[in-house]
Amino acid sequence: MRRGDLAQRFGSAVSYDAYARVQPHAARHLTSLIERAVARPARILEVGCGTGGLTKRLAALYPEAAVLATDLAPGMLERAATQVASARVQFMPLNAEDAAALARVGGDFDLVCSSLCAQWFTDRRGTLRRLAALVRPGGICALSILCNGTFPEWRLAHEACGVTPATPTFADEEDLRADWAASGTARWSFESYTEPTQTALAFMRGLRGLGADRPRPGHRPLSAGRMRRVMTRFERQGGTATYRVGYGVLLR
Repeated sequence: MRRGDLAQRFGSAVSYDAYARVQPHAARHLTSLIERAVARPARILEVGCGTGGLTKRLAALYPEAAVLATDLAPGMLERAATQVASARVQFMPLNAEDAAALARVGGDFDLVCSSLCAQWFTDRRGTLRRLAALVRPGGICALSILCNGTFPEWRLAHEACGVTPATPTFADEEDLRADWAASGTARWSFESYTEPTQTALAFMRGLRGLGADRPRPGHRPLSAGRMRRVMTRFERQGGTATYRVGYGVLLR
């Protein structure tokens, strides 16, 4: 996905907060992992801060730390700035996949973190390794990311109707472990988070509200009739949506 397109799709911060469910859950769990891994970080970099869910938790957990919260979408940064009342937190637009821009941020951070952003990276492995390189020796890089196995109910409903879903393909767990193999000592854990959606239309509206409804490359839209059959099948299966979330903590 082009960076400008991605920024635009994730720029509607108000609708994002209205539909976000797994995001607060992942931010809470990632915060607990960070708290166990690092005691008193002086400098923190957050990538893809969104509307400030993780940022707010970091500011409360480490009130003396200098936090640089970044995001690709200006609308997200504006919303996050209204959610976090701390002079120690700064907000800055940043494309984390732009190596030159990332280099200008500097380095020697005690903590570099990101919650449910890295699944949208075009060059995930390269970007994660560049982020790890910004951490000082003894510091940590921590993230949550959507993995392969996300939305199995939606995929099964399509397969039962003989068609292929438009939802993107996320990283395999073994691929994620390999991403940081050369960057330090990484610990990964994985969980499945299921939320009720009740109707297929509500599920699709949720994806749209989160800016995550862009079809994968090469997908041809289904006809209205086929889509209705998929939606009916999805609801008969129970109308739930499962997210497969990975949590990685890298010690430099």
